[in-house]
Amino acid sequence: MHMEQNYGVYSLLLLCFSYCCCMGSNYADMEILLSFKSQFITLDPQNVLAVWNNSFPVCSWPHISCTADGNHVREVVLQGFGLSGIIPPHLSNLSFLETLDLSDNLLYGPIPSHLGRLTLLQNLFLYNNSLDGTIPSNLSNCLNLLQMHLTYNQLSGNIPSSLSFLTQLKFLMFPSTIFLARFPLPLEISPLSSISTLQEMDFPVILWKNLAVSRISSICRSPRINSVV
Repeated sequence: MHMEQNYGVYSLLLLCFSYCCCMGSNYADMEILLSFKSQFITLDPQNVLAVWNNSFPVCSWPHISCTADGNHVREVVLQGFGLSGIIPPHLSNLSFLETLDLSDNLLYGPIPSHLGRLTLLQNLFLYNNSLDGTIPSNLSNCLNLLQMHLTYNQLSGNIPSSLSFLTQLKFLMFPSTIFLARFPLPLEISPLSSISTLQEMDFPVILWKNLAVSRISSICRSPRINSVV
C-alpha cells in the first residue's frame, strides 16, 4: 500500500515536471502570442483567441502548431475569423515560425519590416485585409520563403528589387495597388528576373495592361501568370 502511494506521488511529480518543462521551453513564444492577442487584436467576433491563455501549453492552443520537440511555435494560422487589429513587430521573435496565415480578416496598418527576421518562414499569407504602406524590402531576408500572398490589401509603392533574393519562391501574389516600376519595364531591372523557381504569379491588372503577356512570361521560367483587379 505504501509503495503504491509512493508510486502515485512519483507519477504525479513526473507529470508536473514534464508539464513545467514544456511550459518553460516555449514560454517566450507564449508571451509573444498573448501580447498579440491582448494588445494588438481589437476585435475577435468569433472568440477564437479566448482559449489562448497561460493555463495550458501554447502548443495545445487551437490554430497553433509547434515543432516536433514541442519547444517552439511553427505555425500560426488564423484565416477568416474577422479579427481586427494590427500585426505587431514582435511576431518576428517567433524565430522558428514557418507559416504565418492572417489572411481574410480585418487587419490594418503596415506589414512590419521586422518580419524579415523570420529566416525560417516559408509561407506568408496576408491577403484580403486592409493593410497599407509598402512591401518591406527586408522580407528578402526570409530566404526560405515559398509562398507570399498579399492580394486584396491597400498596399502601395513598388515591388522591392531585393525580392530577387527569394530564390526559393514559388507562388507570389501582389495587390492591384502595387507596381513593378515605371512602364515600360526593362527586363534586366525587373526584381523578378532572377527568381527561376516561380510557378504562379498574380500581377496587378494595370501591369497586365501595360506589359505584353509574352514579355511578363519571359521574366521567369514559364510561370502561370494571372492578373488581379
